[in-house]
Amino acid sequence: MEFVAPETQQDQLRQLKRFNVGEDCPVFDGLYNFCQTYVGGSVGGTVKLNHGLCDIAINWAGGLHHAKKYEASGFCYVNDIVLAILELLKQHERVLYVDIDIHHGDGVEEAFYTTDRVMTVSFHKFGDYFPGTGDIRDIEHGVALGVEVDDKMPQHKYYKYFGPDYTLHVAPSNMENKNSRPLLDDIRAKLLDYLSKLQHAPSIQFQERPPDIELPEANEDEDDANERWDDHDFDMEVEERKPMLSNL
Repeated sequence: MEFVAPETQQDQLRQLKRFNVGEDCPVFDGLYNFCQTYVGGSVGGTVKLNHGLCDIAINWAGGLHHAKKYEASGFCYVNDIVLAILELLKQHERVLYVDIDIHHGDGVEEAFYTTDRVMTVSFHKFGDYFPGTGDIRDIEHGVALGVEVDDKMPQHKYYKYFGPDYTLHVAPSNMENKNSRPLLDDIRAKLLDYLSKLQHAPSIQFQERPPDIELPEANEDEDDANERWDDHDFDMEVEERKPMLSNL
C-alpha cells in the first residue's frame, strides 16, 4: 500500500487483487498517508483515553469498519476501529462497540468473533444490501450453555443442504467406505514422515502484553489550541507534519 499509486497499479494487479484493492477499494494518490492519518487519529484517541487525559475522543475521519485482517473491503483499507479496541484492551477488561452505520460492521465483528472481551452491537440495514451479513439469526449458544440443540432443522439460508431429512444430525448412508484401514495407516505414516523432516519450532514463552503507547511531552508554550493547518500542511508527507497526538 505504501508504494502503490494510480500510475503504477497496472503493474501490481496481482498483488492488489490478492488484498481486494481495486473495485470498491480504489487506489488514489496519497492512499498510504490517508490510512496513516485516520488510523493514527483513532489509536491516538484511545491512548488519550487510556491515560485519563479525556473522557471522549472523536475521530471524524475514522470508522472504516469493513476492512479485514487480510483484505480491504467497502472503501475500507485498514480497520482503525480494531486497532483502537486492541489498544483499549491493554487497560480495560471489556469493550462495548456500537456501530450505527447503515452497513453491517462485519470487519470489527469478524476480528473479535471468538473473544468474550469485546461485544459488537451493530444497527444496520439487512437483506439484499452490502455486505450481506449481520442477520439477527446469526447466533449460537447451545454449546456455550451446555444446552442440547433440537435435532429438527429450523429454516435458514442453508436449509436445502440438509435434505431430505432436514435434521441437524445427518444419518449415515449405506455408501461403501473405500477408506480401508491399510490405506489410512499408509497415509498416516507418510504424514508423520513429512512432519519428522520439518525444522522444530522454537519454544513458546509466556510474554507480557505490548507496552502502552507513550504520550509525547507537551510544550504549552509552543502548542496553540487554536492553530489550524493550511492547505500546504495537508499536502505534506505524514512524517513531515507535527505529531498528531499533540493536536488531539
